[in-house]
Amino acid sequence: MLLFALTLLAGRITAFAQDHLYFDRIVWRKQSQYQSLVVTNTWQKNDVRLYIDGHLQFAEADEYRYHEALVHPVLSWGENAPKSVLVLGGGDGLAVREILKHPSVSRIDLVDLDPAMTDLGRNLAPIARLNENSMEASILNVYNTDAFNYVKSTDQTYDRIIIDFPDPHNEALSKLYSIEFYAMVNSILSDDGALVTQSSSPFFSPHTYWTISETLSEIFPQVVNYQVSIPSFGVWGYNLVANDPTATLGEVPESARFLTSGVFEAAQVFSEDLLPKRELAINSIFDPGIYHEYSRDVSGY
Repeated sequence: MLLFALTLLAGRITAFAQDHLYFDRIVWRKQSQYQSLVVTNTWQKNDVRLYIDGHLQFAEADEYRYHEALVHPVLSWGENAPKSVLVLGGGDGLAVREILKHPSVSRIDLVDLDPAMTDLGRNLAPIARLNENSMEASILNVYNTDAFNYVKSTDQTYDRIIIDFPDPHNEALSKLYSIEFYAMVNSILSDDGALVTQSSSPFFSPHTYWTISETLSEIFPQVVNYQVSIPSFGVWGYNLVANDPTATLGEVPESARFLTSGVFEAAQVFSEDLLPKRELAINSIFDPGIYHEYSRDVSGY
């Protein structure tokens, strides 16, 4: 009886703490097997926000900037329009929303470990409104499994791969930014395929960002580094890679609110304060240096 009472009290204390952690009102929350998910909204206007373990994942006001920059360059890369796309992460359906703007795509496979996340993307009304019900698309297949194991075991080949993992803030996540993982990903990428990954902020975590770039350069003949401004996050970085070293950007969908070919060209220019300050090592499962780089970056070392 005492144990039950303490468990109930702990749950109430957690809920109280969450209520006072966020500036906006909480409209939905769930503690899944893997993480704490919280959705908030402002009182004054619609500005839906998703938090995972207390960290902001997106804000309605500017998420389109993040997802257009993540999706449209890689989907428009090269001469051959993609038919198959793999999304690793992205269970909220916002990246899928942008992929669906490319009519050549006939298959999307989305791999997200947490079923609570993909259920949120599919069934929570504020999120489904934002992703335009993309999680109901007939060409979408959802797999709630570990991304590392999926890539290792799948017999599918993809024209484009989009990686939208959390930043490598622990050793478990660092393997998803390793040379071994990128080699496995390349093995399921078509000969003229391309891949993009979100890569943290080159302003707040420059050594993390450029470690990812250096690691990708060991596998792929073409690496394009770019960064955009997202008000909710600041400067944010991406790395686009391709097996064809001569590939360039094609047509970006006219429906894009932010990204154009001119914006993308400008996004490849890095000012001096966004560059690494020292030599960087390749990240490996056997030497997960990116985790230590991230720890140094966020601590201001």
